[in-house]
Amino acid sequence: MILYIRAGLYRKQARHSLLSLIMSKHITKPIMGVADAALAMKAGSFDPSTLTSIRSRHDELGQLANIFIEMADTIIAREEHLDGLVQQRTLELEDKNHRLIQANLEAEEALNHLKEAQNHLVESEKWPL
Repeated sequence: MILYIRAGLYRKQARHSLLSLIMSKHITKPIMGVADAALAMKAGSFDPSTLTSIRSRHDELGQLANIFIEMADTIIAREEHLDGLVQQRTLELEDKNHRLIQANLEAEEALNHLKEAQNHLVESEKWPL
């Protein structure tokens, strides 16, 4: 009787171990792969090829990997677009800043000429003492 109970427990443990192995290989490992991809995306080092094996699955995890890759592509494209806009705006601002500096220098030079002309005019209008 005890041997019969032990044999039943061993079979139960074997089934449990087999089930754990299957879950680990087919569910947990792919989920961890997507989680690692999310962390890589956050760090700016995402490589879509890391999800190739998950992406090829014909289940919800494969669908999740495909959606994640599409989402990552969209985010990367947006970031590149925004970087381009920032670069363009920076160049425009640098150009405007350069023109303002030039205009300021020209205004200062014109002001100095006017001050010199004013001084000459004042000197020429002084009464001889």
